[in-house]
Amino acid sequence: IGNVTLTDNTAKAVLTVKQATITDTPYTCLITSSEWNKTDEEHTVNVNVYDITTTGAEVKKGTTNVNITCTISGVSTKPTVKWKQDSNDISDDNNYTVGAVTESGDKFKAVLTVVQKTTTDTVYTCLVTTAGSTTTEEQTVNLTVYDITTIEPNLLLNGNKTVMISLMIIITLLEL
Repeated sequence: IGNVTLTDNTAKAVLTVKQATITDTPYTCLITSSEWNKTDEEHTVNVNVYDITTTGAEVKKGTTNVNITCTISGVSTKPTVKWKQDSNDISDDNNYTVGAVTESGDKFKAVLTVVQKTTTDTVYTCLVTTAGSTTTEEQTVNLTVYDITTIEPNLLLNGNKTVMISLMIIITLLEL
């Protein structure tokens, strides 16, 4: 099958399903070995297919209490969600509030609130582990910070006449 490959070596066999969908489950694994002196064993494996989407933010420099959201769909039980900035785990402190995972219809949602004043663009990572899984999936999300600078009007006077008035607003996108 085009999206399924089977890798077999002496210690284990790995079935890889690319672009899996809910209809890809279940798979049945039939184990046979002359060395085990056992009859064939059959095991059914369900493929856990889910989707992670993130919602970042674009904010003015110095903004506080910015919410970043991680939404998980396609799972029936509440997943475990952790957040990271760079390679550092994030926990509740003066800089962040890590919200509990909540259920909303057929989806689960986790919200990270950036409490501190935003000063630079930051990449956060939402790490999701589903019930019964030993693997963690991750999705990055961007917090984009704009530096808005205002320059006061320049007023040039020539006697009693106004020669020039200029007002300039510069918006600079800070990049990582």
